[in-house]
Amino acid sequence: MAGVLLLAGALVGTSFALRSNSHRLSSFQSSLPTTTVPTTTAATTTLPTTTAGTTTAPKSGPQAAGAALCLTRPRGWKSDWVPSPSPGQPPALELTNFRFGRSSLEWGLLDPHVHWASGDVMVVVADWTKAASHAFRSAFFPSALRIRRTDVARYGTFPVKIGHRLIKSDGRLLEVWVEARPPTPSTLAAANRVLAGVRVCSAKS
Repeated sequence: MAGVLLLAGALVGTSFALRSNSHRLSSFQSSLPTTTVPTTTAATTTLPTTTAGTTTAPKSGPQAAGAALCLTRPRGWKSDWVPSPSPGQPPALELTNFRFGRSSLEWGLLDPHVHWASGDVMVVVADWTKAASHAFRSAFFPSALRIRRTDVARYGTFPVKIGHRLIKSDGRLLEVWVEARPPTPSTLAAANRVLAGVRVCSAKS
């Protein structure tokens, strides 16, 4: 009987660990100063990006059907489109002026193996249009895609201060993250320059 009880306890513990891992992003979102209760989502893709007039494909491939965000990328920046990893989680556009982190760790923002140097910047634009719950939708406000100095603070489990905004743009609900080392006027201006090149491809996409 004791063996049966031990086995049952182990199975319950394993099940809890799996559920906790699968809802890591949702738990992280709930620690923000807004109510985030995501429901369902569908993956979207970006159109080809452009750099100084040269058309290139996102690292994840030039899939134009159903595209949500387009990008004119400044020189020195890389971009990648990360489809929704699972129902209830948003697809996202990743931008960096040095390297990508592992997308499974908050799109690379929390990757402990990324070595930062002064002036390094990572930007993430997550598209919650199809994933946000009704309560979460009320937290998005119309604005240009940019980060302000007052948006930089400590959020969730981030070890450093990071910029964060919830923006409604052309009918889409976009969550913007900016991690800059350090978050100075210069690095935030660099983030805003690359954000200025991000736009909604079509309000109906």
